[in-house]
Amino acid sequence: MTSSPPGAVRDLPLRVVVLTVGGRFGVLALRALRARGIIPQGVVVEAHPALRDCFHKRTPAGRLAEIPLALMRSIWRRLRPRLRRDLRVGASVIVSGPLDSARMREDLDRLSPDLLVLGGVGILSQDLLSIPRLGTVNVHLALLPWVRGNDVIAHSMLRDVAIGSTCHLVDAGIDTGPILTRRLLDLARVEASLAAIEEASVVAAAEHLADVVQQTVGAGRLPVAVPQQERFPLCRFLDAAARAEADRRIRAGHARTLFERWATRLPSS
Repeated sequence: MTSSPPGAVRDLPLRVVVLTVGGRFGVLALRALRARGIIPQGVVVEAHPALRDCFHKRTPAGRLAEIPLALMRSIWRRLRPRLRRDLRVGASVIVSGPLDSARMREDLDRLSPDLLVLGGVGILSQDLLSIPRLGTVNVHLALLPWVRGNDVIAHSMLRDVAIGSTCHLVDAGIDTGPILTRRLLDLARVEASLAAIEEASVVAAAEHLADVVQQTVGAGRLPVAVPQQERFPLCRFLDAAARAEADRRIRAGHARTLFERWATRLPSS
């Protein structure tokens, strides 16, 4: 375990736990929390689902040969988070089971979080969501309720919705939990392309999530949550042609136009 950074909060008034698959967003979120002096009670890393049979059901090791090499390398990184400096922020790193497994529930129960923070994971069951005392928070890379699901930056362009992020309480649905804060993405220093905006959105969303966690820790309670009253169609992954059209609109200045249009309707928080 690494030592806490200068000025770190060693005895938080709330027990904060981060649940992640160990991907880039989780790393960025942990760094943003640490920069604010917030060291989680623990970092719980989801085991790769491809290992479910090989390890959790004790299937013969020969099954590993059926897993593609690229996937094996990804699995190895997730199995060995203690060797990854990017996940070591002074908190205990716990390699758990697959999402919603009995092992994961046991790990979270043992940590007894007041606040569970998602650092890039799938849909949680109600059993897991019932564990944290205050609730589970997530940040979505688009403005809710208008754009939920996958490929949301491109979908935002195609639906004429400004690009931003939403921090919300998590329920058993897909991006349907009550909204805590919404924030527009400042495009002033971002290249006008779909790829560049998607990259900037991930970084900005990690900062957004950390700000909400910091506010919650400081106040000892969550910000006021507003239930989502509307339901818009769930976004699916787009094909290449649809993504190209979203990119064309961004390069033509549509993202900036939407930012200016929505800035008065939805001030940044």
